[in-house]
Amino acid sequence: MSDANFLRLFPEQGGYSFFLLEVLQKPLPWQPVFWKSSFADFGFDVVSTSERLARFHRVENTYLSTFQTLAGSGWFWAH
Repeated sequence: MSDANFLRLFPEQGGYSFFLLEVLQKPLPWQPVFWKSSFADFGFDVVSTSERLARFHRVENTYLSTFQTLAGSGWFWAH
């Protein structure tokens, strides 16, 4: 999405919340260190796609477990 379209659709959003970097092969050992140290003041962190997805799945599984427990105990339907 272009910057112009992003600002038009989301005028209240200031700046970028994350960057996606395409790495065609396995990154060289110095690359994550370079990105982290160069942009540490901005809260930059390097996370692989698989780790990022695993984090989302952990949150999703927590919600599912919570609702399954509530539904199983009858609390969810009684209130």
